[in-house]
Amino acid sequence: MAYCRVLTDWLQSRGQSLGPVLAALDVSEAMLADPDRRVSRLRFNAALERAIEQTGDPFAGLHAGEQVRPAHYGVVGYIMMSCDTSRQVIATHQRWNQLVMRGVEVDYEETGDRLLLRETLPPLPGLLTRPAGECLAASMLSFARWIFGQQFRPLEMSLPYPEPGRLDEYRRVFGCPLRFDAPGFSLSIHNGLLDRPLPQADPELRQMMEARAERQARELGLEADPFVVQLRAAIGRLLPQAVPEMEDVAAALNISSRTLQRRLQQRNSHFKAALDDMRRDLALGYVRDPQLSLVDIAFLLGFSQQSAFNRAFRRWTDSTPGAYRDAL
Repeated sequence: MAYCRVLTDWLQSRGQSLGPVLAALDVSEAMLADPDRRVSRLRFNAALERAIEQTGDPFAGLHAGEQVRPAHYGVVGYIMMSCDTSRQVIATHQRWNQLVMRGVEVDYEETGDRLLLRETLPPLPGLLTRPAGECLAASMLSFARWIFGQQFRPLEMSLPYPEPGRLDEYRRVFGCPLRFDAPGFSLSIHNGLLDRPLPQADPELRQMMEARAERQARELGLEADPFVVQLRAAIGRLLPQAVPEMEDVAAALNISSRTLQRRLQQRNSHFKAALDDMRRDLALGYVRDPQLSLVDIAFLLGFSQQSAFNRAFRRWTDSTPGAYRDAL
């Protein structure tokens, strides 16, 4: 819910009523203060469309994202702001992002003198509208400026939708080369920034906030082991294309298959079990979203047929996906 305040805070800064947006989110104004409440991305998208209609601002997503501050990321924002270095911030972002935006997978890759920070959403129709994409991209940049300073400019920003007709506002907001029709959102920075000490570092606050994040993750059934988070992000990114083999996932993690196997063994697991656990956990989360059809869910999990998904779901839960959803 903390992230929804990106939109409501922007509207309030413009003296706008929150009524239409709260109705689209299906929450009350009091509920905005509840950090544990969850709102589906499709509801957030609808709320953003209401904000555009209400304000007449076609770039409402960009402008709301520009106003992001650590509080909009809840406990995760405070962990990142208290980190010792920017490298630690990025690792924290990947580890805990599911507490901020469930379903958005975060990973990063260092190549030469650059670091590429990526955020990827499942490829479902309606899950990513242009205004929602603009809000997410501007939010990434705004938070980076909280870390690196307000004058920070990325080397490049990539966006997973076609180039808009007007680029003037994009150029003003991002101030860097833009690449459209990309596989996902990514922000490229010079890796010389990564190990600089951060002036706001606070190890005591970070430890306290991490303990709180771990409690929230347990309550939501989310993974907290950093390696497992990276593994699950890689599997989740590959699943909609096909069920990945161990070699595919190892390559995505930039490690050998043997190293992946060894790290799983250290955690009393193996690749087949890790893959099955990931599909099960994703299935349980997706089934709770009434705006996702069971056919969409089967596709996201890499099942070629609905019947195969039904059999796997029954093995996981002793229930069919439809019956499980009806019982919620």
